[in-house]
Amino acid sequence: MKHLFRILILFIFVLSSCQKKSSQVDDISSSGETIQTGQITLSQAYDLLQSELGIKLLSPNQQTNSESVNTLSTSCPAYPSINSLKSYFTFRASSSENTPVRGSSIAIRYNFKKGMTYNISFSTSNIARGTKGKPHFSQYNNPSLQAALANSSNFITDCNGSINLSTLGLPYHNIGTITPQIHPYTSADFTATYTSKSMTFVADNCYEYFWLNAVAPTGDYSNEFDIAGFTIKEVGSGLIIDGASNFTNGNQEIFTVKLGGYTVSDSFQWETTGKLEIVGSNVGSSVTVKPTGSFYHGSIIAKELGCGVIAQKDFGIPPSQYSNYITLVQNGVLNPAYTAQMPSFSLVVSPPLQGNVKITGTLWNLDSNWATMWRIKDQILNITQVNSSFTSGKVTAEFLIDNIKYTKTLNVKLDQLP
Repeated sequence: MKHLFRILILFIFVLSSCQKKSSQVDDISSSGETIQTGQITLSQAYDLLQSELGIKLLSPNQQTNSESVNTLSTSCPAYPSINSLKSYFTFRASSSENTPVRGSSIAIRYNFKKGMTYNISFSTSNIARGTKGKPHFSQYNNPSLQAALANSSNFITDCNGSINLSTLGLPYHNIGTITPQIHPYTSADFTATYTSKSMTFVADNCYEYFWLNAVAPTGDYSNEFDIAGFTIKEVGSGLIIDGASNFTNGNQEIFTVKLGGYTVSDSFQWETTGKLEIVGSNVGSSVTVKPTGSFYHGSIIAKELGCGVIAQKDFGIPPSQYSNYITLVQNGVLNPAYTAQMPSFSLVVSPPLQGNVKITGTLWNLDSNWATMWRIKDQILNITQVNSSFTSGKVTAEFLIDNIKYTKTLNVKLDQLP
């Protein structure tokens, strides 16, 4: 992710260096569109992102020799077989010399979020079985594999030929041919060999499926692809919510979505969580947010209308407010006559502190030595014996957060027996 931002920053710096000095705002061009310096649309942001990643985000939006079918034919091998996400599955592609040449495809369910970058990897074998149930020339007809992100509305129901995903205008990757193993039908100990494949996609929309497709070769064929170690990893989006890192004196602040140095001009649906609230409209290219009290924490979320989360900015508890979210509490009955369950004392943090911040080095103090026996484990003070004359007292905890010392005191008194 850090490497990606370095590339983006360098890219923007080079563009800035090449601009002519002028009193007017210069323009740059991306994908045939005009981009005003400092502001871009969401689609242009995806163009910049795919350019820096060196991947093909969208395939050409053109189709050749395609026909449409008005009703879905469930027996149509061009329509993908739908499967849930799993690490291993078998994908068969075949066509008989007695039927029209057809492709074969499979769709794996997954919630691809708009704006996110995904790395998809797997290993695959390619066993050429032939169409005659014995060694046959059709074993040498080898299909080519393609992959794309898609929704069910993108699936083709045309049974008149093979699908080519590169013509559908989807985030697309050409895997190519996998060297086939010619299946020796006379051998019972045939072992498949696997080839590793890895590909990167940027979701320019919300998608429901990873679509793996075999483009039919010329002539009849029958191939079996065993997919192993199939994984999908989210590697970030590059889109961030830009704005103040804290709310000084409880003031409201304005936030926008950015990619590198560019502000995205699209309209988003904004949400907040925790102790933050939106001032004014929750729809637009920017949002105004303020804390609901003197203490604040929570998140600001930008969503693409009708789709999903584009970016999120989290506000943990600032160090100056740590003590306000930590409470010293008593658990159990404090009474020397009640020995069934002696009390304990602990520090409760709600909500959790930002990042990996933890309470360390806790020191406990009991005034007037009202407890004669106790033990300490995992930052918890467990009382094992109380003076018979106890009526009231204090428990004090001194502790460190980021090497800063804090103190909490709790007044305690004799509890009624349960």
